[in-house]
Amino acid sequence: MRWLRRALAARRPLAALCGAVLAVVGACAPDLPTTPATPGVLRKVVVPTPGFTQLSVDANYDCALKRDGSIACWGSTPTRSTPPSAIVGQPFTLALQGAHVPGGYASTFTYAFDCGTGTYATTSTTPSTSCTAPAAGPVTVRGKVIDQDQDATEYTATVTVLTPVQAARQLRAAVASSGIPADVRQGLTDRLDAALASLGAGQTGTACNQLGAFRNQLQAQRGKAVPAATADG
Repeated sequence: MRWLRRALAARRPLAALCGAVLAVVGACAPDLPTTPATPGVLRKVVVPTPGFTQLSVDANYDCALKRDGSIACWGSTPTRSTPPSAIVGQPFTLALQGAHVPGGYASTFTYAFDCGTGTYATTSTTPSTSCTAPAAGPVTVRGKVIDQDQDATEYTATVTVLTPVQAARQLRAAVASSGIPADVRQGLTDRLDAALASLGAGQTGTACNQLGAFRNQLQAQRGKAVPAATADG
C-alpha cells in the first residue's frame, strides 16, 4: 500500500519505526481494512492496540498507521543464515529466510548477495548463495531482498575467515575444553597436534591425512564416549 511508503518517507527512519514488536495490551480495536497476504485470500489480523487508521498486511509482518501519523509494525522476525567463521578457500553459505520489505503488499521477491567484495552479485529468485573468501580476516557480507516495486531491505553480518592453522587450533581448543572422557579427548587432541605440526612444516598432504584420522576417530565415538550433539557440532 502506497500510504505506508509515503508515511515512511515523511517520518522517522525505517529502523526506528519498525524496530520493536508491539506488546499486546488492552482491548482489541475494531477490524480495519487489510491487504491480502496472498492474492485472493484475506487474512484476518487482530490489531494489538486501538488508535490505528490504516493497516498494511504481509505474510510475515504487519504495519499500521496511527491516528497521530506515526507507524507501528509487528510480526515474525526475519532470519539470516551466516556462519560466524569460515576457512580460506572453502565455500560457505549466506541465506535469508522470512526477510521483510516494508512498503506495502509484496507479491514477488528477488535477492542479491555480496560475499565481501563490496559489490552485489546479480539478483535472482534464490534466497541463498555460496561464497568463498580468498584471504583470512573479518569479512562483511551482505544480503538484500527486493520486492516487485524495487523496495529493498539490506542485512549485514561479519564472517571471520580463518587460515587452516587457525581453524585447527580453534578445533583443538574446543575438544580440549569439552566434557569428553579424558582418554578419548587425549587421543583426539594428539591427532590435532600432529596435524598442526604438519601444517607448520608445510606438509599439507600429511596434515589432511591426520585430520581425516581425527574425523574418523570422532565419528567412531559418536553416540558413545562423545555425545552426538558434540560430534556433530
